[in-house]
Formats: sequence, C-alpha cells, structure tokens
Amino acid sequence: MMAIRKNIKCLIGYSVQVVFQVELHKKDRAILELIKSTLGVGIITDKKTRATVNYTVSCIRDLKVVIAHFDKYPLITKK
Repeated sequence: MMAIRKNIKCLIGYSVQVVFQVELHKKDRAILELIKSTLGVGIITDKKTRATVNYTVSCIRDLKVVIAHFDKYPLITKK
C-alpha cells in the first residue's frame, strides 16, 4: 500500500509512505506471529472495530527485509 499524506514538515507539503500489510482474522494471529518472527521486523496490531489482526511493516529499512525475502522466496500462486 502507498499513501500520500499532508505533511507541513516536507518541502512540498506532502509525504509518501509505503506500507506492507497483511490482515487476517483474530483466530489466525499465530500465523502473523510466525511471519513476524521469521522476518524479524514489523508490528502486530488488533483491530478493535473488527475481528481482524494486522501485521504491518512501514519503515524503509524494514521494508528492504521484506523485499529481500520475497526476492529469495517468490510466492507460488495463481491469484
């Protein structure tokens, strides 16, 4: 996901944020814990308004870890 946000600290008044995020049902939290422990980066947060849990990586340095992982182990899927 990529977001453009208003930011008065930036020269042009906006900043760009790139985020890797996986959202699963709360019953599958253990899967996100395994992903986090494997990659060694990111945070897990509960959504209070929904029955979901998110694994999020937003720091550029940490996103490089995620990208390197998928470069080394590409997904095998038809979706």
